[in-house]
Amino acid sequence: MSSENLNQQRQNVIISKSHRSEQCRRLQFEDAEINAIEREGTYL
Repeated sequence: MSSENLNQQRQNVIISKSHRSEQCRRLQFEDAEINAIEREGTYL
């Protein structure tokens, strides 16, 4: 495998990792929002 291919694969791994952590943050944010709404007893 050429070094160019290796670099491309490395980029893809980095991108997929950051994408996953972004999704994880969004899910945590939504959970926090839902919990706050349930505590208030009001639904937006």
